Amino acid sequence: MALGCAAGKDRTGVGAMLILTALGVSRHEIEADYLRTEQQFETLAAMFMTNSRGRLLQGVDRVAWEPILRSDTAYLTAAYDAIAARNHSVETYLADELGVGRPEVERLRDLLLVHRRRQDLRCL
Repeated sequence: MALGCAAGKDRTGVGAMLILTALGVSRHEIEADYLRTEQQFETLAAMFMTNSRGRLLQGVDRVAWEPILRSDTAYLTAAYDAIAARNHSVETYLADELGVGRPEVERLRDLLLVHRRRQDLRCL
């Protein structure tokens, strides 16, 4: 699955967190995956500064734009906390706010989890 945004961490990170949680991935694993963006920081920064958005920042102190590209689990923690404050859990948020209830989650799992597809194929 591929998701994208300017830096690949904010909207994309939260979207991936929601999908991965629905698939049953642990918060620890989600955060570890999210931090992989940070491991690529220098590469992302170089790419960003050569594209049209980054060119707008030429001459701007790196300290001003660097946080945009950094990945910090505090971003995800803030998303988890906001969801918990309003909906108590990601699963409840998915159902109540996005209309992704148990049947939709099961369908996602059937479509995206390899071991489920293998089980289905064995039954054919």
